[in-house]
Amino acid sequence: MKPSIEQYELALVALRDFLKASGANAWAQRLALWVTDLHTISRDTSALCNHLHRSWFATGGMGSLGDITLCEENRNTIPPHLASFDEANQSRRALVETLFLVTRALSAELGCPPLSRLNRPVG
Repeated sequence: MKPSIEQYELALVALRDFLKASGANAWAQRLALWVTDLHTISRDTSALCNHLHRSWFATGGMGSLGDITLCEENRNTIPPHLASFDEANQSRRALVETLFLVTRALSAELGCPPLSRLNRPVG
């Protein structure tokens, strides 16, 4: 199955909603803005490639979505459907991995420039 813009949006929304429910509000707010941005650019391939690169870049490295640790010390909360912070962090990691995989696949499908950590996206 080919990756789609809809799958990409679903990955962003799922992660946004999860982080909001966990009290990781800074990233939840940023992802909410990215979802809004996506609605304005989804037909412009160059802008969509930039959007994908930004999201892909945000999945790893210091200060990234992959770097978040949900815990009491960070004033996070355990989402109602989970029993512990360990489960919450496993769920967060799975959502980040999904975003990573979808952005990589959709970027390749659209013929975007290669994703690279050497050139940080703007935004």
